Amino acid sequence: MSAPTPSLSVVIPGYNRAEPLKYTLRSVARAAGVLEAPVETILVDDGSEPTLQMQLGTFDPGIAVTHIRQINQGSIVARLAGLATAKSDYVLFLDSDDLVHPQKFRQQFETMRTGSVDVTYSDMARATLGPDYTATDYAPADVLDHATEPADLYLRVQPAPHGPVYRRDYLLTALAAPIVPPVREMDAVGDVWLYYNLAPHPARIVKVPA
Repeated sequence: MSAPTPSLSVVIPGYNRAEPLKYTLRSVARAAGVLEAPVETILVDDGSEPTLQMQLGTFDPGIAVTHIRQINQGSIVARLAGLATAKSDYVLFLDSDDLVHPQKFRQQFETMRTGSVDVTYSDMARATLGPDYTATDYAPADVLDHATEPADLYLRVQPAPHGPVYRRDYLLTALAAPIVPPVREMDAVGDVWLYYNLAPHPARIVKVPA
């Protein structure tokens, strides 16, 4: 029997830093459990030595992880490689030191699924790192402005990279011929690179105030 089609694809580019990545993966597993729908986690190893899979060793992230490895080309190319692999209708990009709130997937996924939405984004929170690579005591932090137009969201509000969840087809269409090419020099502002390329494309955007 084939595996069910995932409801959400989480793409995580990574380069070496395996310790914070363990917190990221555990937070993804916890949020996936709350969603109660299939989530695929795609870890794109951007040329780590030794490989991230080896660095993680026997660590159990609590969720199945698809490992992709490329020669070191930077986070932008790694994200695009993960996007090309993603199988679900919705995509979230995380850095390898990000955390997601346990309710994030459920709330943003339900908003997108029921409302034919291209992008959802949310507010920020702070968390306390706990034992065994867990995170606890999520508390509200930055509250972002509401935006419904792409240019306003991407150029003025500029949510943190782990905030937005995107419809995959929207990303594939917008990034098929990027205005700003995915050059290595843009890696330091990889999220701005993504936002610049998405800003001209119409999208239905909803803020999930959580």
